[in-house]
Amino acid sequence: MQGGLASLGILKRDIAPAVIGADPLDHAVIQDKLLHRLVKLGPEGALSGALAALDIALWDLKGKYLNQPIYKLLGGAWRTALPFYASIGRNGERSMDEVLRVVEQRLRDKPAAIKIRFDNDRTTLDADIPGDIAKARAVRKLVTRSAWRTARRSWRSRACPPKAPTCRAPAASCGRSSRASCPT
Repeated sequence: MQGGLASLGILKRDIAPAVIGADPLDHAVIQDKLLHRLVKLGPEGALSGALAALDIALWDLKGKYLNQPIYKLLGGAWRTALPFYASIGRNGERSMDEVLRVVEQRLRDKPAAIKIRFDNDRTTLDADIPGDIAKARAVRKLVTRSAWRTARRSWRSRACPPKAPTCRAPAASCGRSSRASCPT
């Protein structure tokens, strides 16, 4: 996190003395008082980071005190699984083959999406923008091929629906005698 040391400083210098001895179950009261007291430090950046860290700590304390997982305290499990995306950075420093190898590895985890970043060490300008564009195109091609393979496997593993309008695949691939009754 950018400004992490500044957030730690705010926690130690300004927040800790104000919350020591406070009831962690008074979560909203603590957060509101601190925000109003410290807002002049800036409502963004380091202060937001410090208040977010306190928020996480207060939820953790409540969960421990009540012997409940946080999701229960927040109202229950609306979902039992969440889609995720793979965020793959530092690709500006990698060769084309290295980028593709890393993306292939991450595709094995079956992410809902992939984000590739061509960030370097953030102290130098992008040196090879055409090369980064070529890497992005190669990744798109790789991901598209992978998605089509997955879709074909899924399609072939299901039975054909009874009234599919047309079919672009050979009739034998779905077990129908007529192309007109195969799924698209």
